[in-house]
Amino acid sequence: MNTFFTRLSGEPATLVLLEDENGWKFGAMAHADWEKRTQFYGSSETFVFTFRNGETVQYWEATGKNDMY
Repeated sequence: MNTFFTRLSGEPATLVLLEDENGWKFGAMAHADWEKRTQFYGSSETFVFTFRNGETVQYWEATGKNDMY
């Protein structure tokens, strides 16, 4: 994680994409600088998503019900 934080320091937006052993892809679009914190942080522009080849992308945006992005 230290390398992750160091390499992304100062980037205005980041797309993180991972794939599991069953072919599912998932990730997040983050519009906040990555850093270690003890509390939630981010913006309402951040969202998470998942998909598998040939299937529709599912995504979830911030609801605005609280400030824990």
